[in-house]
Amino acid sequence: LLALGAGLGAESINMAGALRAGDGQLDEALARSLFEVSQMLGSAAAAVGIGVFSVATAVVALRARAVLPRWLAVATLLVGISLFTPLGHTLEWPGGAMILVTAAVSVSLLRDPDSSKSPSAPPGPPPR
Repeated sequence: LLALGAGLGAESINMAGALRAGDGQLDEALARSLFEVSQMLGSAAAAVGIGVFSVATAVVALRARAVLPRWLAVATLLVGISLFTPLGHTLEWPGGAMILVTAAVSVSLLRDPDSSKSPSAPPGPPPR
């Protein structure tokens, strides 16, 4: 929700700039301001939302030993923490991280929990 809110805000600002440009009311200073605010919402603020999701998922996975394998939970935790740093300001990084983390969580949740257990012996006569 945090990432969605930031993205919606960024696109709303882009729309306002486009409407003003269409009316011929967009000067250079306003265009630059709208661009900068939109960039910050679309990258930095969205990265924080994605980071919160990643860190929360990783902590649950590490504490409950569920949702994700341990190695993937550690990787998800590192991705989440990195999104709180200036690395989260890059344009493609937050979206790519979100796709990877969401895909990993989705696949893990869809797995059959009984498929990892070894099959039990077929029923037969009791040992003597």
